[in-house]
Amino acid sequence: MIAAAFAKELPAMADDFTLTVTCPASSGIVATVTTYLFDRGCYLSELHQFDDECSGRFFLRAVGRVTEGDSTLETLEAGFPTVAENTLSRCAPWKPSTL
Repeated sequence: MIAAAFAKELPAMADDFTLTVTCPASSGIVATVTTYLFDRGCYLSELHQFDDECSGRFFLRAVGRVTEGDSTLETLEAGFPTVAENTLSRCAPWKPSTL
């Protein structure tokens, strides 16, 4: 199962966000997530990730903001499930996590 959630940073500018992702560990996850955000005009000020070797799960936390284009938290969140389903997991559907 993949879980991903965008959250607004507080106090924050209108386009600041924190993205958390957890999914089965595999190659290419960081590239997929950062390319998705870059292509939508996002700047990342923090990026942390690790594998849990015992569970085989990957965890990522990215803090960023939209600096170019017209992306919003809503459009970023709306487009992410397609990336998650097509790239981050070959065996499980994307499900949003609750914060």
